[in-house]
Amino acid sequence: MELPGGLLVDGQLCCDFSFKPITGSIERKILESNQNVVSLVTHVTNMLNVTLAQLAGMPANKELISSLCSGDRQYLILQLEAIINPASKWLTLNCQACDELIQLELIPGTLPVKPAGQYFPATTTQLSIGEVSLRVPNGADEEALLQQPDNEKQRLKHLLKRLIFQANNKVEIGQLNPDDLDKIDQTLEDMMPQPSTNISTTCPYCNSPQQISLDIFAWMNEKNSDIENDIHQLAIHYHWSEKDILALPKTRRKHYLALIEQASHQVFEELV
Repeated sequence: MELPGGLLVDGQLCCDFSFKPITGSIERKILESNQNVVSLVTHVTNMLNVTLAQLAGMPANKELISSLCSGDRQYLILQLEAIINPASKWLTLNCQACDELIQLELIPGTLPVKPAGQYFPATTTQLSIGEVSLRVPNGADEEALLQQPDNEKQRLKHLLKRLIFQANNKVEIGQLNPDDLDKIDQTLEDMMPQPSTNISTTCPYCNSPQQISLDIFAWMNEKNSDIENDIHQLAIHYHWSEKDILALPKTRRKHYLALIEQASHQVFEELV
């Protein structure tokens, strides 16, 4: 699989990645790694650190994951959801025109993704203070902003200090004018890969166009694993060890649980 952006390794852009097989052991690590996590940035890094096997041809680790651009991190979370929770989701909203209830099916992992621009992950651009180098923000930048005061202007200033460089000069962020900020914003937008967070549809009742905004991280806070109960059920019926059960891929574990439920129904029907 390939990232829409990627990482520069020895001057070459590397986009390959792979996830580990999602076994019970991985599910348990996901649950444990995110206990008491207070920020979304850290939550994303922890989830990817537990589940990624390879990244840009190297074993995945937190440092590599934090160096991924924000768009790549979002893309990986969407792909991880498709592996862990592959079942379709139904989105509901009321039409903004006729107020009828609209339902829309969403298959995890199928949202469109804008690929990285031509000069990703860094380019030069001309500002009022001269020519500067500009790179896209990454996970490490997001983590650094968490340490700043909860002030939007101060955080923007700190972020720009991390993203903008000028040869032989210290960039004075305070000297940037509104046109500079607009150009920086547009340049980053052109370079950054970005999964879609909006779905366009049409109301089936009045044909009015609709927009649905998605929270692509919401699923991470849902209870996605009944691993402890699954271990209990399989141990009782098959007498397998916890280690053996945790080594099973999720799909196989659920298959055995379905067989247990099927057998239980047959016994009940015979008794009735």
